[in-house]
Amino acid sequence: MKQILIITFAFLLFTTPLFAQVQESGVLYLWEISEEKIWKSFGDDETQQKYKGEIKDGKPDGLGIRLFLDGTKYMGQWQAGQKHGQGTLSFADGEKLTGEWREDKEWNIIKYDADGRLKDKYVEGVKLVNNRKAGVLFFRQEQDIWGWYESGDEVKDYKYVGEVENGKPNGWGLFTYPSGEMYEGEYKDGKTHGQGSFNYPDGKRGVGEFRENKPWNVTEFDNESNIIGEYLEGVLKVEVIEEGILFTYKEDGKWIWLENGDVGDGGKYEGQIENEKPNGRGSLIYRNGTRYVGEFKEGRWNGEGTFTFPDGEKWVGEFSKDAPWNISWYDKDGKIIAKWSDGVKQ
Repeated sequence: MKQILIITFAFLLFTTPLFAQVQESGVLYLWEISEEKIWKSFGDDETQQKYKGEIKDGKPDGLGIRLFLDGTKYMGQWQAGQKHGQGTLSFADGEKLTGEWREDKEWNIIKYDADGRLKDKYVEGVKLVNNRKAGVLFFRQEQDIWGWYESGDEVKDYKYVGEVENGKPNGWGLFTYPSGEMYEGEYKDGKTHGQGSFNYPDGKRGVGEFRENKPWNVTEFDNESNIIGEYLEGVLKVEVIEEGILFTYKEDGKWIWLENGDVGDGGKYEGQIENEKPNGRGSLIYRNGTRYVGEFKEGRWNGEGTFTFPDGEKWVGEFSKDAPWNISWYDKDGKIIAKWSDGVKQ
């Protein structure tokens, strides 16, 4: 029932475990009000752009994913609501831009088409044209020495397809492992160096900047595009996240949490767990149809969240110990009915 999200990141001769650290994460929706774009904690998945990840001051800030209505997706770092740092913008037709962004603009970026062919590069915000020769190389060990060769075994050897200079990968290329892993991105003198993406057979991936075969500024995602790990300047940020399902019912005025149960007894929770209680981000559905989505602490609503009634009315804002704290109460048409300020209804 419980899942510990742990992933190992390996490239060539370098193997290091990579774990997740997610802080103050949540979900935001992009609203267009009077020609102004504003992020809010509630919205419609079918008609609005959606963000999932770290948040600061009500805007995307840190690591997160933005989903566009046309199928475009950006996964990576944010600052004050803009793409800023390492990330990948993927289009529905398969084209991708991956690398470093600054204030929503391409900075050090590789653009390639749906077949993985290099289309463009941006270096410090300037688009470049690359004229290196393309080729095929194999990487294997001979007499205890690892090296690059122009011929090899398609099944047993590591294979590189891309730009070559001085008999080594230099520039952009695709490197495949016999075990199914794949790296696509920049090389320098035969080593991963620059922007790239390391992809696992099960759908997990590490995206960002590599230096001399090692992750430098790299964010890792699981096969559902959830952030599960991060390197910053070569240093691993470590935290284990436990997620799962709990059931709850009320006994003698207290809510009891169990690993097994039935939503008909009281409610069902899905999300982050600590000490066998909801702690962190999650959703709780009660048997009467009401739903709370947001932050929990020791089994209680605590922090930013949305409580939705069966008739469509909502409480949106900050909760404290299962009670409204700084909350706006909306009717089903989105009009404000009432407000709470520091726990007092206005």
